[in-house]
Amino acid sequence: MIPKLIYPDAFDFGMESVALIDTFSRGLHKEAMEKRAACFDDIMDGFKRKPGHAYLHLISTGALEKYGVNSNGDAFPKEAYECRPFLGGPVMKMGGGLKEYHDKTFMQHGKVYKNHENGLKNGKASGYIVKAAYNTIMDRGELLVGVDEQIWRHDLEKLAEGKPVFVSMGCVVETDCCSACHNRAHKKSEYCQHVRNDLLALTKEGHQVCLINDKPIFHDISGVFKPADKIAFALRKVAAGGVVTSAELAELHGFAPRLDMIRKFAGAGVSRRAGLLAKLAKIEKEILASTADGPERTLVLPFTACDDAPEELDDHATGTLAAADPGAVFGSLKRKMVMMPLETFLKVVTGDGFGDIAGLVPKAKELLPGVFGRLEDSPCGLEDGSYEPTGQSAGRDVEEEIGRLVGSHSLAAGPVSCRVIKITIAGGGGSAKEMPKEASAVKDAAADFLAGEYARYALSFADGLPEERLGLVVGQVLANGLG
Repeated sequence: MIPKLIYPDAFDFGMESVALIDTFSRGLHKEAMEKRAACFDDIMDGFKRKPGHAYLHLISTGALEKYGVNSNGDAFPKEAYECRPFLGGPVMKMGGGLKEYHDKTFMQHGKVYKNHENGLKNGKASGYIVKAAYNTIMDRGELLVGVDEQIWRHDLEKLAEGKPVFVSMGCVVETDCCSACHNRAHKKSEYCQHVRNDLLALTKEGHQVCLINDKPIFHDISGVFKPADKIAFALRKVAAGGVVTSAELAELHGFAPRLDMIRKFAGAGVSRRAGLLAKLAKIEKEILASTADGPERTLVLPFTACDDAPEELDDHATGTLAAADPGAVFGSLKRKMVMMPLETFLKVVTGDGFGDIAGLVPKAKELLPGVFGRLEDSPCGLEDGSYEPTGQSAGRDVEEEIGRLVGSHSLAAGPVSCRVIKITIAGGGGSAKEMPKEASAVKDAAADFLAGEYARYALSFADGLPEERLGLVVGQVLANGLG
């Protein structure tokens, strides 16, 4: 699944994409609607204005057949068709395009927000979609939306003064398709060389490299602004000869689809992961809100030494694990219920490159309390299989090394009980007496990235575990921040 942001002004419609429609006690201004939006005639007579709302007509997307490819390299065919990649290959049947997906998906899933603050869990909308309509005469998608007059006040004032306002649409696609080779990508990392290097390029025969979005799921329409740092990023890429794709726009704006959209359209695996992440975030919140003598302390205690955070593996052990196949290592660890502490995890996955990030580890540990909640707020990447365990053997040396970690690191009931008893006798768990507290505002993006990768590893580790073990997974993550 690929999240995208689509700007109407990335198409050339020959007119402003957003217009304020005057309303009267009897409904909408008919002349204004007829001038811009003839395909809404069927709702004119029965339209009822909601108190406190103003109404906007939006031109959302233009069909490939009339408007071509937008400036971000996206193409939206108007209907199903068959085509052959222009570099050669078999004919491929494309999906139903805007005629099938525009109206249906906007009406079923669409909500109106400001700056895509959809809350990811059906966050509070600042408006509603009255109707979505594909204009068959103009071959473009159109929307009539009602917006909260207080929340949208500044935008409405600008429109009343004849100034433009900007909106963008959040959509997800299960796959998009390269027009040159018909590579189907499920995520941005699967884009082919044509999309990576030649997007929007024209051949001498007039073919253009683009991303065909034949089954778009539209679910979010937002009033937006374009912060200077994001524009600067885009300008740097353009100056370097690249095209800012709609998938990159989604990343730049921190846009992630709502969790209900992820569960519905991302496939069973990602949907399951989204549900698991919600459980881990809930447990994390409960632990962070607890006191040192609360029952939640037992979830953190098994992973502490007497006075420190979880015991990291020595260099010999980490070197052995780093040299083996990652999937096999993750598989062996999971079968023995052994979850690596943060620094060990980073040493194993980065190998010889650990020295480049070693200085970030202390800050990354500080950012672990609250990491599942932050990941839930921006769940793009749930389909990332980087830390997935496999069933293949990791080799005798690795299996023996991991076997020696069961007593000190396993989440299984026996080893956990033994460690709790030993720690309690030795002095009550040292720093575990002070429960972890949620990290303050994140100021170090690089350290936060490392903390997030550890959380994704923990998510892969937790996938499929019994419910009663999930609290220990969160406890292990939080314990890293106590040392």
